[in-house]
Amino acid sequence: MKTKRCFLYTALSVVACGFLFSPTASAQTLVVEEEIIEVETLPGTKYYSKHVGDNWFLSVGAGVNTYLHSSHKGTLEYNLALDIAGGKWLSPYLALRLNLMGGEVQKKWPAPGEIQSARYVAMYGDLMWDITNSLGGYDPGRIVSLRPFAGVGSIVTFQNSMAGHRTYLFPVSAGLNLSFRLCKYADIFLEGRANIMGNNFSGVRQGRQVESIVSLMAGVTINFGRDRFYAYNPYAEQAVRNELNDEVNALREKLAEVESRPLPPPEEVIVYLPTPVDTTPSCDARLMSVVRFSLNSAVITPAEMVNIYNVAQYMQEHSSCTLVVTGYADEDTGTPEYNRLLSERRARAVMDILTKDYNLPASRIELVAGGSTTQPYPSNNAWNRIVLFSTK
Repeated sequence: MKTKRCFLYTALSVVACGFLFSPTASAQTLVVEEEIIEVETLPGTKYYSKHVGDNWFLSVGAGVNTYLHSSHKGTLEYNLALDIAGGKWLSPYLALRLNLMGGEVQKKWPAPGEIQSARYVAMYGDLMWDITNSLGGYDPGRIVSLRPFAGVGSIVTFQNSMAGHRTYLFPVSAGLNLSFRLCKYADIFLEGRANIMGNNFSGVRQGRQVESIVSLMAGVTINFGRDRFYAYNPYAEQAVRNELNDEVNALREKLAEVESRPLPPPEEVIVYLPTPVDTTPSCDARLMSVVRFSLNSAVITPAEMVNIYNVAQYMQEHSSCTLVVTGYADEDTGTPEYNRLLSERRARAVMDILTKDYNLPASRIELVAGGSTTQPYPSNNAWNRIVLFSTK
């Protein structure tokens, strides 16, 4: 945050100095501007999850527990215990968990040789603290994590041969969870828990006023959602914005400097005009289209109509040209006179289509009967049953 303070000195002091040093001094106003910069400290890195379904987990485990009772004598008895828990990490450091635990405990009472037992179900609400993330920084890929926890809950006993009836207690508990990451979605864990409760678990109130169930569990934790937190550092974001603003201001200064430069004189432009090209169409071309006929026939088949169409299009585009239609016959069939007449009929059949179907004037068509005395294709006799086109 920036604040500015202005101090205004009146002209009297300046005038006084003027009288001391110059008889011609005039009144002036002196303004002194002082700039004070206060730096506001921005908070550190913050973490957040993008979806409500992220960072949930479910744990299933099994192990042993033992009962520390008020009248304990002799060795401890260890029995099977089962555990299932579900919760959510609220941040990389804290999680809430609901834990359901059950098992059987035994004690030697009232005589050392006699064993009495009770089965129980306990439910705990725990607050977990990831001490490794707190001390070592958040790392979603960390292999080993140490997580102490504490909570409160309730216990119900049944088949309780100690008391002969059900008992109800509301203990507080604490413990330590050691997790080993297998992959993004699964961990294995070791967890120890001890609770503190009133001494009426067994229905007998004597000795110490508190009793405890101590358990050691091992199991698997399944991670749901993305199991990731995203970091946001306002200070770093502000630093990036400041750097980008500096770059923008520098570019603006360069742009203003370039715009202030005088423009150079325009360069001489030399224009080269292309040499005119004669676009008058040539009328001495031999067209590639041909019309083929069957043996001793002057009938035009449908397949040959496209060739006549192409010639008609060419003549319509070149209105100054005259079309030469030349008919031929093969020399191996018929007499020369017969072939001359056959070639004329073939050429006239093509000319009729050009004049009647495509409105090409007959004055622009010259008909030639080539007969069989001239063979355009001497190597193949059958190819000479054709009509060829040229222009002049």
